[in-house]
Amino acid sequence: MLCSSLQVVNGELHCVPLEMMLMVMTAGDSVGENAVISPLAWTSLDDEVLLIMERPEHCTVLFDYIDRQIDEGLAKELMRQLVEAAIHIHKVGVFHHDLKPENILIEYDEARLIPRVRIIDFGCGCFMTPGYHGYVGTSCYQPPESNTQGTYEAGPTTVWQLGCILLQLMSKMIDLFATGMQHCEHFLAYTIMELEVSEGKKMLLLLLFINILQLSELVINEVSFCDNKVTFLSVYPPQTARSF
Repeated sequence: MLCSSLQVVNGELHCVPLEMMLMVMTAGDSVGENAVISPLAWTSLDDEVLLIMERPEHCTVLFDYIDRQIDEGLAKELMRQLVEAAIHIHKVGVFHHDLKPENILIEYDEARLIPRVRIIDFGCGCFMTPGYHGYVGTSCYQPPESNTQGTYEAGPTTVWQLGCILLQLMSKMIDLFATGMQHCEHFLAYTIMELEVSEGKKMLLLLLFINILQLSELVINEVSFCDNKVTFLSVYPPQTARSF
């Protein structure tokens, strides 16, 4: 168990789990108000730690939600929420490290017209620092530069993982990144160009092929698409190609 600080509980000194501290930093004070699932309490059980957290009543993991009919407009709305959540997480000094469909809840009910994105599982998370060595997280969502250069940054890694998620949403291929081909530049380009979407292709090329140093460089724009308001992403210059 990684310890972030010490806390006195019932007169005894306990080590506060790092995951708990990261969730407290990112979720805010009001339960359910933030995109990050709120932590409620924690307790130490010998060699194990039990985290108690908010559980939305109507929700499913994005991994299962991808099997449903997700059009380009809904995919972009989910992506807008993910980008905003990721920017917030970085602003408070936290690097999630493991954004993937299994770590994203989709909250929905009859009163909610648009599904809501919620972020879970900070078990691989850490505090923001310049440069990381030795990748921590799910290997199939590992950014290519961690292999080619032996180091990686929080911003480009999160952008890469957002691109992987969007490609799975658009292609409906949940096992796409289990093939080992995700770091093949030509495979990614071919897969993207075969999609039957328009703006989605531009978003994917941006997220997967451009080395965006800071999430704050991503600009969320709203445009008219099929009589609905949807979003797309752009990036401030300068732009550099990602190293595959």
